Amino acid sequence: MVRRRGNAWFPVPAILCLRICICICIAPVDPALGQSRPTEQPPGSAIRMARIGSNLERVLEQGLPSQWIAIGVALGRDDLPAASGKPRRAAVQARQHRVLNSLAPGSFQLKRQYRSISGFALWVQRSAIDALSRHAEVEFLYLDAKVQAVLSQGVSLVGGDTAHALGYTGSGVKVAVLDTGIDSNHPDLVDDLVAQHCFCDTHPSPSRGGCCAGGRGESTSAEDDEGHGTSVSGIITSSGAVAAVGVAPDAEIVAVKVLGSTGSGDFSDIAAALDWILTEREVIDGPVEDVRIVNMSLSDGGEYSNASASPCAGTNTANAIVALHAAGVAVFGASGNDGHDNGISFPACVAQAISVGGVYDASLGSVSWCGNASCTTTLCTDNPTAADSFVCHSNSDELLDLLAPNYRTVTSKIGGGSVVFGGTSASSPYAAGEAALLLDVDNTLTPENIRTLLTSHGPQVTNSDNGLSFPRTNVGAAVESIRPASCGNLDIESGEDCDDGNTLDGDCCSGSCLFEPFGSDCDDGDACGEMDTCDGASTCLSGSPLTCDDDLFCNGLETCDSDLGCQGGTAPVIDDEISCTEDSCDEANDLITHVANDLLCDDEDLCTAESCDEFLGCTSEPIESCGVAAVPAVRPNGRVLLVLFMLAVAAALLGSRRRASGR
Repeated sequence: MVRRRGNAWFPVPAILCLRICICICIAPVDPALGQSRPTEQPPGSAIRMARIGSNLERVLEQGLPSQWIAIGVALGRDDLPAASGKPRRAAVQARQHRVLNSLAPGSFQLKRQYRSISGFALWVQRSAIDALSRHAEVEFLYLDAKVQAVLSQGVSLVGGDTAHALGYTGSGVKVAVLDTGIDSNHPDLVDDLVAQHCFCDTHPSPSRGGCCAGGRGESTSAEDDEGHGTSVSGIITSSGAVAAVGVAPDAEIVAVKVLGSTGSGDFSDIAAALDWILTEREVIDGPVEDVRIVNMSLSDGGEYSNASASPCAGTNTANAIVALHAAGVAVFGASGNDGHDNGISFPACVAQAISVGGVYDASLGSVSWCGNASCTTTLCTDNPTAADSFVCHSNSDELLDLLAPNYRTVTSKIGGGSVVFGGTSASSPYAAGEAALLLDVDNTLTPENIRTLLTSHGPQVTNSDNGLSFPRTNVGAAVESIRPASCGNLDIESGEDCDDGNTLDGDCCSGSCLFEPFGSDCDDGDACGEMDTCDGASTCLSGSPLTCDDDLFCNGLETCDSDLGCQGGTAPVIDDEISCTEDSCDEANDLITHVANDLLCDDEDLCTAESCDEFLGCTSEPIESCGVAAVPAVRPNGRVLLVLFMLAVAAALLGSRRRASGR
């Protein structure tokens, strides 16, 4: 029988070993990481109750440690506008205000109010929690915890974030995980599961049924009924939907269930699983084709220092590991959690396996580890702890190959949530995920290449109990050492002896610094020069200045930008400063024209005549007799003339009589 030694032993303060171990091993993790359960309602109650996270529920059951406690509050969001923007923000704010206004003054203090997220964080008293749990718009209450970043800390510690930033995420690399199976519907894993199988029969006598689906000893389903395998797979390839992102988030998982619901199994089943992988990986276009990595976070609890002795050699399981190694498959095994200082457990002790022990990924104060599954004894205590300090429960001796993060890892949990996970069961998938990143860079790497890369770039960490030092992995540096050189980036990389910063063929740079002959074509990076030539060494000589002409008559002066090359000129402003001419550029005839327009010279004087001269501009001439008053000639009527004549005659006669009479 094999007893899985993964997260069976958990770190706890020595004084509260039993009580806290039970919480970590059995109780659900904080629902901020995806787990929760509904609050009980009284029989016949019509009141809708919000879900309360298990960690918060335990705190409430035990009594608040102080007057205030920090919680997260998730509000309903299904009826909100789907898109971000003002309508959604306004609806969120209105909902927040309604809920906050329902609380008694003095029972809460606002910690964080979000803008687009339907919820907030509060410091609250017990009465506020009770009121929130009954509010129709409150969906979920949970303890405001800070555990989710720990996996990110571990990924960063081994340089995983560096590899991700360079574009390497394990894409297309298949990793077989031999464990308790996998939660095939977990949001972190569902997109990466490509195949599954089960070999599990732990009964001491035949024909009693097995621990695969339907009580059989073998099946095509690897559905997890314990949780360990789901957590191991999450460390390798979690997408980050619930827990933090895994080491190789785009790697593919082949899940093989070899351990039952109690976390134990037979090595005959493990050998059968390895045999299945070895056989099925050769099936062209099959789901297991070309599996490159196997992870086994399991052990027999033994202490072995001789890789040539049984069970480390000669057994079916050991032979299967040897065969996989020869076929190009890197097999990773947890060294075990028994605190052995003179040997590691089987199957990690097989010479062809890559054995992995553990380091802390951060300073966690004093940490004690349970000595058995029920946590009634303490195995060992680390005080203090720090990043890259050896974990005391990790088995080690000269057979141990390397170290990787051991505690405390927040990873995927069966049922769709997250869990705090520890032990060399965490260290082994960390290293397996790093191998997937390396194969993403170069898929021709052999298992021994991978072992060398993982042991060559990180710091040495010493186990003070036996004085031995072991390399901690640094996949970021390992990736940097093998990724293809990029000539022309001014960095001297693997495969380059020089790099002058040029980027085109014929740029005077080669892997062995065999520069091209004097006068050969190159590019100095200046777009305003042409016909650059090499000086026969490391310098590209600038050529002739580039003449810029866009062949447009009406364009202004073309210019050259050293990065962008020739830039079209801006059309000039055409103006002969004659106000009455219409100025333009005739692109078709290559002419600049100035056309006189008399209408532009109107001075609004009706007695002047305006015109436009294309050289002199507007002219104005007065119109003759315009503006002088004239009396029209009147032709007299004949009758009027006769009357006037008669009056004149009468006057003359009258004058004659007066003279004759002497008057």
